[in-house]
Amino acid sequence: MVDRILDAAERLIQHQRFSKITVLDLTTEAEVSISSMYKRFPSKEAVLHALFDRFIERISLTSDQAMVAVDQLGDSLDPGDLCRFGIAEYVRFCRANEQMMFTILSDTELADRRFEIDEVIASALSARIASLLGEVDPLRIELLMRVLAAAIPRAVGPPGHFAERMGLDDEQLSNMLGDLALSALRLG
Repeated sequence: MVDRILDAAERLIQHQRFSKITVLDLTTEAEVSISSMYKRFPSKEAVLHALFDRFIERISLTSDQAMVAVDQLGDSLDPGDLCRFGIAEYVRFCRANEQMMFTILSDTELADRRFEIDEVIASALSARIASLLGEVDPLRIELLMRVLAAAIPRAVGPPGHFAERMGLDDEQLSNMLGDLALSALRLG
């Protein structure tokens, strides 16, 4: 029942902002009664937070899978390749989940939890980059990765889409951000 409600919420946010979705919309889409929904979630906002938790799990799984691919490449990957690869994976994830990312970025109910996404993405890349760039302060690497993790959804998704307005495709964006990240780390 919980998954049905969360699946319904995810489908609905593909077409409208979560703040505009009513409990009746959610229960109708999930094909559950209002009382059934309230037995599982005390409020519509609780549904949004549960949806966010599910989304964080999805990001974490995607990140883990990307790092397994990095590990399989072994020592053949230089820091620049790692930066570009990690950024490209996150750009692809943001594109595939554009509406959910927009909901997370724009909904005031989630304002205090947005950092969790940056944390998952940054931690996945930071340790591996630090091992390749031993002379760079790990805190500096993590800060840069968090900045990039926060910026990428705005670059590829609504309302900004600024990468598209600049004429950049996803590969160009990933390469430029990866090169920028590596330059910033080496300048210090």
